[in-house]
Amino acid sequence: MTSLPLKVGMRGPLVRDMQRELRRRGRAIAVDGQYGSGTVRAVRALQKRFRMPATGTADARFLRRLGLQSLSVAGVSIPVQVTVSDVLPSWVRMDIWPTSGQVTSPFGVRWGRMHEGIDIASNAGPPVVAALAGTVSFAGWESGYGNLVKINHGNGLETRYGHLASIAVAKGQPVATGTQVGVMGSTGHSTGTHLHFEVRVGGTPFNPLGALPARGLSR
Repeated sequence: MTSLPLKVGMRGPLVRDMQRELRRRGRAIAVDGQYGSGTVRAVRALQKRFRMPATGTADARFLRRLGLQSLSVAGVSIPVQVTVSDVLPSWVRMDIWPTSGQVTSPFGVRWGRMHEGIDIASNAGPPVVAALAGTVSFAGWESGYGNLVKINHGNGLETRYGHLASIAVAKGQPVATGTQVGVMGSTGHSTGTHLHFEVRVGGTPFNPLGALPARGLSR
């Protein structure tokens, strides 16, 4: 795993777990998964108490002092030393959910392997739409993904829509938020009708739930 301290601007489940522990130790901060100024102040205060450099950045040593020998991602316990995919960059935001349905499989380690996105399932096979405006960089068949659409959103940000029953866009096509890119299906390595949705930055997969709006899908 690649060591990545938790620091200002990050957000996600690891930040939230740390905030819970900071609150338990008497720091009055929001447990919202956002590493903002309040979290920085709380971390600095505890670092001073622990006689550590008051940097405001939570490295592995600081997390161990908090008693966080492991942190939970998608219900799976992982070591404090985390991968860069665990904490989403704060600037990454999706405008809408890519389809309707239930989240049936989260991001994270699953059956001993890394699941690099989330699965959203529905019996109806609803339309799948672009979660953010961009340009289609790939539309076709790709190994375990089956029918796959990739959208480039600039700044290294990419979304992927896998296991589609059919594809409604072509490579090089600009798409607006909400443009239909296909229909939910079960192509490739799939055991039932669902959308496999990924969010990547610089090629690294991140937990899509941290980028999606809080509302807009039954979960």
